[in-house]
This record gives sequence, C-alpha cells and structure tokens, in this order.
Amino acid sequence: MNRFRRTFAGALCVAAILSAGAAFAETPVLSAKDQKQADSEAKDGATISAEVVKQMKLSTDQAQIDRVNKIGQKIAEFANTTRVSIDPKKGFGNDKVYPFTWHFNVIDSKEVNAFSLPGGYVYVNSGLLSFVRSDDELAAVLGHEITHAAHHHSVELAHQQSKFSTGTMVAMIAAALAHVDMRDIANVAAGASYTQMGIMNTHYGQNAESDADHGGIVLMQKAGYNPVGALTFMQRLAEQETHGVDINYGILQDHPFTKERVASIGTQLAQMNVDVTPKVLATVTNAKRFAVQDGAMPGAKNIVLGDVLCATLDDPDGTRSQSIVKALNTQFDSGLELRHISQTENRVLVKDRPLLTMTAADAALAHEPTPAAVASDVAKNIKTALYRSSFSLYNPDAKPQVTSGAPEAQHFLSVNGVTGFK
Repeated sequence: MNRFRRTFAGALCVAAILSAGAAFAETPVLSAKDQKQADSEAKDGATISAEVVKQMKLSTDQAQIDRVNKIGQKIAEFANTTRVSIDPKKGFGNDKVYPFTWHFNVIDSKEVNAFSLPGGYVYVNSGLLSFVRSDDELAAVLGHEITHAAHHHSVELAHQQSKFSTGTMVAMIAAALAHVDMRDIANVAAGASYTQMGIMNTHYGQNAESDADHGGIVLMQKAGYNPVGALTFMQRLAEQETHGVDINYGILQDHPFTKERVASIGTQLAQMNVDVTPKVLATVTNAKRFAVQDGAMPGAKNIVLGDVLCATLDDPDGTRSQSIVKALNTQFDSGLELRHISQTENRVLVKDRPLLTMTAADAALAHEPTPAAVASDVAKNIKTALYRSSFSLYNPDAKPQVTSGAPEAQHFLSVNGVTGFK
C-alpha cells in the first residue's frame, strides 16, 4: 500500500491546531532590508522554477491552467495582505508579509502532487486536479502551498543548516521541493545530498507542514472558499490509505494520512465556527443526490442515486416520485445512515417512519410477486446506493463489490462530534 511522505510542500496534510490568529492590513510597504530579502526569495524561486520547466512537462490544458491560476491568485491576494501568526510552540517560519508576484502552473503528471518554491511559485500536478472533487478541495491544497512560500519555510530551514551558506541552502531546499536534479542548480555544495542534510523528514516535515495547514485553511476561507474542503480532501486520502487503494503519489508515497489528523482539521474548523454537516460535506465533494428519471415503461418513474436504481414506481405524473426524492434528500442532508432504512410489509421506512408504500402496479413493473417483495428490494437498493455514494467520495473511479441490500459498512463517521462521511 502506498503511503505518503512529505518531502516537499505537497498535497495538503491535516492541520495541527495552532492558537495564533490573523491580522489584516493593506499591502505592506517593506523596509529596505525586507525588500532585499523578498527580492532574494523571488530570485531563488525563479532559478528553481526555470529548472522545473526544463525537467518537467507543463500541461497545455488551458482549462486546468486557468482554474488553478484563478483560485490560486484569489488566495494569494490575501497572503500578500494578511499576517497569519505562527504558534511559537508548533509553528515554523516567518509570518512577515512579503507581497510576492505569484505564479501558478500545472505539471502534466498523473502523480497526486503539488509543491511551492520560494518567492511565490506554485506547481500542481494534473493528477491532483483529477483527485480533488471541487474548487474548495483544490483551494485547500493551494492555500497550503501558498503558506509555505508566504511563511518563508525554505529560507527558515536554510538558516538552520549551518554547514552551507543561506543562499546555497535555499537553492538546495527549493530543488528538493521541486524534485529537480540539484546538479543543475548553480552554487550547490559538491557532494551534498538530501539524505545527508536530513531535511525533509524532520522539522520541515512536521512543524512547517502544520503551519502550512493552519495558514492555508485561514487563507482559503478569507478568499471565499469553504475550508471543509480541507477536511474532505484529507478524509478521502485517509480512506485511500485504510483500503489500500493503489494510487501513484510519486515522492509523497511514504507520508501517512491518518484519521487522527482528519480529526485535527475537524477541531480547527470547530474553533473557526465552521459548520461541518452532511449537506456541506456533500456540497464540497460534489456528491450525487437522489433524483427522478423516466422509466422504460410508460408512466414509470425511476428513483436513482448515482448509478444505482433504487426504485421503479407507477407514477404517470411524477408527483409521487418527486415527493419521495425530496424526502430522501432532506434526510440525506441531515445525516442519513444505512441503519435508518428499513422495510415492513409493503412499506419502506426511514427512521421508522413511512417513506413510501409499494403498490401492486409497482410490483408488476419490478416483476415481483407482491408489493412486500418489491418494498424489500427497494430498501436494500437504497442502502446499496448510500454505500456506493459514500465510497465514491474517496475513490470515484471504482465501485465497491457489494450485493444489493448487503452494504459492507455504515457510511457516516463522527468528526469532532458532527456526523460526516466515512
């Protein structure tokens, strides 16, 4: 099973909760000293970015490029004017605001990766764009990467490495973050290696990541994106790990994403008074909802959830089906679970209350001998649809092997006391 290793500022890790807040101001006017430092970081980023372009294939998909740039620039605007404080105990870097010129690019690679460079250079792999389910989830990743650059993590790490000069270390670290060949980076110390430096799996991999998580969530919310996207993104990664889904995560493959870290994001969201409800979770993941479709026979209506046919009803004007779908979606938004669905005689129940009563005409359409038999099938189908819907939140390109009416797991998990998708 692939596991994730955070060797550079990549796909969003779960937030360790920081107590620091955020102060807001207009674009700051830098002192001569700070302007020199900002220019130095921008120069270092440009140097490594040039190597990225040489060694990695950039995407020509204009829709992808425009999407990343639009979301990234909105968040970066706040990074240029917003001081997100660093927790002195767990934080890392420097929260002094330098108004960088931000550059966002897409790498043509199936790996689920993203990284940032000093001075405002952010790269996202096309594989990650396929993995995220919404702009909110993408904003969570971009906010994380922007915070790495905005809080000067590479520079801070360079200051801690006394063996090399700061300029050399920034170049080495940035090259490692971009995963480019250091031999092509000017002024790199001969014989140095990532392993010898011991950089990426220690302080940078922990405190800097926690700082980027926290700052990214703050910034994405200020830019108008729902920070619950950070929760669903990480929860899906945790689910992938749990089920051993084989995805090419590139050099992130050894970094573990656990449900404990998901809970940490839930705690941060609670501290920010962000609602985490099933309806919000479904929205930020673009989850499918119950819907009505025309059936194959005249006067028949199908009730579906995704690709699962839950029921076929004798309903010429569609009124009955629409009423049932409305009731199901209302329950779905409030936390519908598999255990809430049951059947007694010819009725399907939700939370022990009648949802629909099957008729002889319904049984005929379903080729069942009695209304009770078709009611049993419908209850099983709804459960299967709920299970498959929850599974698709984590692995949208695959379907679990379940038998109609025999889902293998409940599909909700309590996150910080709030019911959410499991």
